Amino acid sequence: MFRALRFGAGAAAAAGSAAMTYTYMTTTAEQRRERGMFAALPHAYAQELAGFLEKARFSGPLPPAIARCRFNELMPQPLNPQFKVCVVEFNVPGAKNGGTDKGANGHRVDSIPIANGVIKTGNSCEIVKYYDTKHDEFAKYVQKFDALIVRINPGQLSQGTMPGTQERFDSLMNDMLKKGKLVWSSPDVQTKMGAKDALVGIKNLSCGLEDTFAYYSADDLESGFKKTCAFQPRVIKQNRGSA
Repeated sequence: MFRALRFGAGAAAAAGSAAMTYTYMTTTAEQRRERGMFAALPHAYAQELAGFLEKARFSGPLPPAIARCRFNELMPQPLNPQFKVCVVEFNVPGAKNGGTDKGANGHRVDSIPIANGVIKTGNSCEIVKYYDTKHDEFAKYVQKFDALIVRINPGQLSQGTMPGTQERFDSLMNDMLKKGKLVWSSPDVQTKMGAKDALVGIKNLSCGLEDTFAYYSADDLESGFKKTCAFQPRVIKQNRGSA
């Protein structure tokens, strides 16, 4: 396969080894030796394939065959992206991994896949952490982005942070919107749609479920939830966030 690629087999020929090559590119020789990785892979061919994929990443959207591959780490950023995007995260001070929504690497489990999905289109996407103690630095840094994807659980910016952190963050996001930047989701959308009872408001639409209910008192929960559980298994969640 590697020799065929040398003679111009193209991106499709590389697709099956894209993930393997990315691993090769992002590990040191010592790490590969310790893990017994690529023991049978000729070094020259590995370098050739790595170079091919590196160039492909920076020439616009990746070929579909390679774009379909999953990468568990953040991919290299394109050199000349049309748009610059970032995923915004926040780690709760003192919480294990930064919060119950984070994995062992300190990121939300969907942050790296989201960022890589943007990168595969030929655009750049960084993962940027927000710190309540470094608000001004963050505000200055994010000005370069065309869009921000906010992946912060409702309520987290009020956990172990300085007073007014949520308000300062929301104000910054609103300022970005006024400058023509895109923010997903905006503070306004978070306020109106961030709570689970938004699902009750759309339950009669084609995208909703008619047997969706909200309970605002202990008595309503006891009577209503018991009644629905008598017919089928139910899912119960707190109304806002998981913080």
